[in-house]
Order: sequence, then structure tokens, then C-alpha cells
Amino acid sequence: MSKYIKYTFYSLLLLFVFKPAVNAQSIPPTRQDAVWARETTEPIVLDGKLNEASWAKADSIHITYGASSGLPTSGWNTDGYPNPDGYFDTVRATVKFLSHNNQLYIAFIVPDSSIGGHDWPGPIWWDGVLMNVKDVRTRPVGRKEIFPSFLFTDTSSSYTGGRGKGAGPRYGYMGPYQDQLTDSAIKAMGWNMGYTVQGTTNDDSSPDTGYVFEMQINLDSLGYNTTQTNGDVVGTNIQICDVDWYWQPDPAKRAVGKAWWQHPWSDQNENAARIYIRPDVTVNSGPAPEIPPDLVIPNGAKDTDPAIDGNLNEAVWNGAATFKIKYGDLATVNSYTGLGKSMSAWYEVSTSNPPTDPPPQVLDPADATVKMFFKGNYLYLGANVADQLIEGGATNQDQKDGVRFVLGLRDSVNSDHVMQFLNLLADFDSSGNPNADEDLDTLVKQGIATLGMQVHGTVNDNTDIDTGYTVELKIDLTKLGYANGLGDHLLFGGVDVLDADVFDNPANNYGTRTWFFKENKGTGPTAWMYMDPNVLTDVKNNSAKTVPENLVLFGNYPNPFNPSTTISYSIPKTGEVTLSIYNTLGQLVSSLNLYHQTAGTHVFEFNANKLASGVYFYRMTLKANQGGSYLSKTSKMILLK
Repeated sequence: MSKYIKYTFYSLLLLFVFKPAVNAQSIPPTRQDAVWARETTEPIVLDGKLNEASWAKADSIHITYGASSGLPTSGWNTDGYPNPDGYFDTVRATVKFLSHNNQLYIAFIVPDSSIGGHDWPGPIWWDGVLMNVKDVRTRPVGRKEIFPSFLFTDTSSSYTGGRGKGAGPRYGYMGPYQDQLTDSAIKAMGWNMGYTVQGTTNDDSSPDTGYVFEMQINLDSLGYNTTQTNGDVVGTNIQICDVDWYWQPDPAKRAVGKAWWQHPWSDQNENAARIYIRPDVTVNSGPAPEIPPDLVIPNGAKDTDPAIDGNLNEAVWNGAATFKIKYGDLATVNSYTGLGKSMSAWYEVSTSNPPTDPPPQVLDPADATVKMFFKGNYLYLGANVADQLIEGGATNQDQKDGVRFVLGLRDSVNSDHVMQFLNLLADFDSSGNPNADEDLDTLVKQGIATLGMQVHGTVNDNTDIDTGYTVELKIDLTKLGYANGLGDHLLFGGVDVLDADVFDNPANNYGTRTWFFKENKGTGPTAWMYMDPNVLTDVKNNSAKTVPENLVLFGNYPNPFNPSTTISYSIPKTGEVTLSIYNTLGQLVSSLNLYHQTAGTHVFEFNANKLASGVYFYRMTLKANQGGSYLSKTSKMILLK
């Protein structure tokens, strides 16, 4: 019998004995709020022609009127000026991204049959781009407005400087023309741009075909460092503004419209789009890495339901997704992913009357451990808050203690076609009793949510030393717009901890807010979270009962397999985990980011439906949060189809 026949016979025997799993691997939907800006070494000339080879390899997003440009908060509207005959030449822009040496390059390719600009204020009588880039040098973050448009370029504008037919764009509200910018002005502005127009601006005698803005943004001036090994994540908002047929004889045909990626305005810190930049993700590096969720929420399917009493003492909570929220603690914020590192923050106000300026010293900072898991159609949320002074009963958010969970409604949008959010605040009334506040009050009264709280001390009593309180929530997600089974399993929102401290001397009173991603339903970037059905809270059947001193691979089962196998492993520290698959030639054939995981034992179901039969090696790698150290282990598996 030949070696090949022996191998085939043995392989078929193993295949029969082990009965390979058939469950599909759970893969989070591709993020619609994020894009890669690939690194290039090619010089980019800002002329609006996009004739460099790198632009053809750049990743892009599309901004379209009348359809969402990406979950969760992209939208569109007519700026209050609907055309009764319809808006026929709608926004349909393509936006491309490149990077080089901490410089961000963005190309806006905008087909348009009528290009130009008239007066401020609105509606938007102009074409162009209104955007911002988050300034991460401060906390909370600042914003740099970038506003290249054809605003005030028409000679009929009431503002001076209108140049009429054929005019190029202005750089910002009441800003200079492009040809008026000196080198020093460009440097101070922090960005520059070239453009082309396919047609004639401020003239509807013949249709235009579109315009291109080619932009360079200096990220050094905004606190980013995309040249470090792990790169950086740039926060932005991009809106495309459009006016059509303003310059033709029949004003009844005039129409305006705008569409945006994640948020329309430049002066508010609501949700933001993410631009990922890393030195090794280049125009020639092949498919870009998948951008992981900001948080993976595990499945409690194999654990007993907890009693919603505020105790958080059931086993299922030990396997929940867990993170800290701590006032003034930069190390905690740096443990978050993506924009969480830069836009999660804290804020203090004096609550004395009159308030002191600056506010008093924070003596008892907010310190909370937050936990999340789901089971069936229900989301479970918990928080353990350490606090020496617990306050309740106030109407002002800065004069009471509580935990605010912010969640998106999956079937409800506002007039801008943007997802709406709820503020679910658990706090205390003036008698010290647990209190469902803000939108949580309605959910509890309607039976959509169940709230449990425990107080470890006395509310509104400064004669004792409290130790804190716990919050436990159960929410029926099918009543928040989710289909039975939770559909795509995506969850959007954030968490904010309110902490008020009251002293014998009122001048020392203060309140703080400390948040994970989103401070409330109107402020902060929305965390993109994934409720993963294959990541379980139950670990009692795993091989390791304790946290190991090193990364441990327990192997995969079944092995051989077709097409799925479950890999068991344990990590000694919290960090980012990556699974890499190699063939017998040592070539990387698959790389999966398993996201941010806590120390302990985990399982992952790997699906190899895109791989051919054969022997493969898999390497599990951990990059620890603390110290940034790398640990890895490799094992072997056999795929038989």
C-alpha cells in the first residue's frame, strides 16, 4: 500500500471517528464607521488630478444622499429646502484615503451637474466639503474644522469677494481663496488642498460633470502619531454639501441636499468616523486587516440566568465582557480600543452656589467596573462602583451618583435618517432608593427593562463612609428594534459614570462625569460592539481553571476537521489576541483579530471553508495591555474536505 493510500485511509478513519463540527464561525459584520488610509511612499501632488498610482490602490467610502453611508449615524437631508419636483442630482461622492509620514491625504470625487456657491446662512447655497478632524491633544478632544467649498464665490453674494463664473473654492467660512494662501498661512492652517472642476462654476448654461478636492492634513498638529508600530486612529466627520440649478432662470428647479459619514457638523462631538493608519498597511500590502469591534460581548447561553437584584454574584458575570471606568486615569483610557483611547474622557464641574472657578479638587474620583453579556434576546449590563460618598435625589446630573448606559435603537431614526439613542440612567432618589432615570424610567415601566441595585453604605449621609453600589440591568433587545435572534448582533452605545460629592463646606462640592466612548445619547463617539454567539461566558468545562503564567494552547477539537474546529487557549494577561494560519510552506493564509480579551481561558471556533484540504499550523499571539509584550504559541491541525 502506498504512503498516499495509507494517509488517505487514516485520514478518513479519523474523519469518521471525530465527526467534524458543522457550525459556522461567527464573523462580525464589516465596520461601516471605519476605513484604512494606506501608507504610500509616492509623492502626492495636490492638483486634484489623482494621477498618482497610489490613488488607484486607496481604500474608499461612499457618501450618498437617500441611503445610509454607514451604520450607525450616517444620514442625509435637504437642509430645510425640499424641492417639490424632486432632487434629481443627488450627492454620490467617493472619498479615498492615503497616508505618508503622519500626513493624511483625502480625495473627494464628487459627480455634480451644477457646481458653485452663493450666500450664508443656509440653506446650503453652495457645493463643497464640511468636515472636522478630532484634536486629541486635549481631553475632552477638540476639533479642527476643514471647510473647502464654493461658498461666497458667486458675484451676486451679499458678501464681498464673490468672483462669479468660473470661481474656485474658498478655504473655510469667510476664508481666503486658494491663490491667496501663503506658505506660512498653509502651515498655520494645518492642511492644504488642490482641486479640479469638470465644467464651469456658478453657471448653469451647460451641465457640469463634477469636481475633485485633493487634500493633505498634517496630523502632527493634532496629536496623532501614525508612524508608531501600531499606528493610530484618526477621528473625523465628513459632510458633502450640494446646491443644484441656483444659476439658471427658473428658481423652482433649485434644490439643495447634503449627506454625511457618521456626523454632519464640525462643531459638535457626537459620533465620529474612524480612519485607521498603520505603517505596515500600505498600498502594496494586499487586503487590509479587518477592523475589530470596540468590544466583543460574550454569550451567556450555557450559564444560568442571573437574578436581577444588583448583586452580580452569579457565575455568568465572571465570564462577561469587563472594562474599567476611572476618573483621571489615563492608563484605563489607553486600554480601550480605537477612538476609545482618545475620545473617552472625564469632566468636572463645581456644584456649589456660586460655583468655584477652578472647580474644587476631586477627592473621591469615580471608579467603576462595567460588565456586559447577552443571552437569547436579552442584554445584561452590570456595574460595580467604588464610592465613599453616595448622593441621590437631585435633578442636575452633576449633583448625583449613577451609571448611564447609552444604547442605540435599531429600528428608529430621526428626521436626518440617523439612529436614535437612549439614556438609561440608574441612580438614587432623595430617600436613597434605586431609581430608573431618564429613558430607563420608561423602559422599566413598560416591562422592557428590569433594574436591580445594591447600596454598600447610606445615600445622602456624610456621617458614614460608603464603599459603593452595584447596578444590574436586563433589557429585552427585541423591544429596542432588534429582530428575534438579534439579527447582525451589533450593539451601539457607551457608558457614563456620574459621581457627585457633597461636603460640609459647600464650596468643596463637585460633580464628575467619566465615560467609555459615549457620554450620553448626544455626545461622544459611538462604540461599535458585537454580541458574539460563539464567545461564551461559560468556562467551567475548559481545561484550565486558573490564569496561567504564559500563553497556553490546549489544541483544537475535532482534529482533523471539516470545515470548523474549536481552538481552546488561555492567556495570562489582558490584551489583543490574534490567530494566524500558515500552510506547510510557511505562507500566511489567514489572519484573524480576536479582539481585546481578558486574562483567562477562551475558545474560538475557526472556520476553514475557504482553505483547501491539508496540514496547517496555527499561531495564537497575545499583545498584552501592560508593557506591550508579545506572547505566542503554535500548534498543528488537519483540514479534510
